Amino acid sequence: REQHADLTRFEGLPIGCGVEVVERSALEQAVAEGTDRYDEEHVTAHLYRHAAGFRVQRIDAPQRFCCPDCRVTLDTENDYQRLQQLFAERYRGEPMEVEEIIQWCNRETERAVCP
Repeated sequence: REQHADLTRFEGLPIGCGVEVVERSALEQAVAEGTDRYDEEHVTAHLYRHAAGFRVQRIDAPQRFCCPDCRVTLDTENDYQRLQQLFAERYRGEPMEVEEIIQWCNRETERAVCP
């Protein structure tokens, strides 16, 4: 609010754990101006692609939440396989904390790099 941003987001979070805060007026403008079908699926895509027309603020995530190479999104077959592994190893019937997901991602990366 202090920056009067139309869109504010944290940078560096695991992919799939993103946090964005969007002003309603910016969303309404994006809907009115959007012509790309991708804009209908990802509501902030128009704002990023037309950033000159919006006030976009990017904030570095707190260090304990930084893990930009970690993927916990479901976009590809590889994502699906990784998420199955994550849930098999860590899911206990309740949402997982981001720190736990990051620990798991870091361990998986180390295992892949250093067998």
